[in-house]
Amino acid sequence: MLQEKEEQNQRIRTLFHQQFAIPHVDLKSTLQAYKAWEVEQGKVLDVESSEPDGISSRVALAYQRALEGYNAHAHHEEQISRQDISYSEKLQQFMIYLKFEESSGYPAQLSKVVREVYSRATKNCPWVGELWVRYLLCLERSRASEEELAAVFEKSSQCTFSTIDEFLDLFLTRVDGLRRRFSFTGEVWDYSIIRETFKLGHD
Repeated sequence: MLQEKEEQNQRIRTLFHQQFAIPHVDLKSTLQAYKAWEVEQGKVLDVESSEPDGISSRVALAYQRALEGYNAHAHHEEQISRQDISYSEKLQQFMIYLKFEESSGYPAQLSKVVREVYSRATKNCPWVGELWVRYLLCLERSRASEEELAAVFEKSSQCTFSTIDEFLDLFLTRVDGLRRRFSFTGEVWDYSIIRETFKLGHD
């Protein structure tokens, strides 16, 4: 009975620790809830304090790192939401934000966050071919469905870019992505997808 309770406590403790490894808005309240739970288990901790004092150094380090990541994330969100900057400045802020997210080192949430930022970036700056190319590559890396990839490519093909080279780069990225997909999975080439891609490229 005692062993079962200890195993259950360890599972709960692990769940809390996992929450501290990911930047999110409720980090401080999660820390206080964790400390309150540890007090119930017999530990002596200052539940009112929002600092990670008294908990293991490993968990405290993960908490501080996640808190710093969240604060940086919030800063970038604030920058791309500004209404008093030009389109070129907004594009620059999106690029900075994407670079930050792609190098953040949080693989558990990286794919979802980066995909969302690319989606917003292409909506705000649809004339930038490089954003669409990087968006497609991001989707491919995160194993997005063919339906999602096709939908993004179709949206991009309806945009007006400043040079023909931008659309050519986008078109080749899509074709190369299809080639890699069929080569990796061993699927038989679906020529209807290829034909549709060429049709969009021609149009």
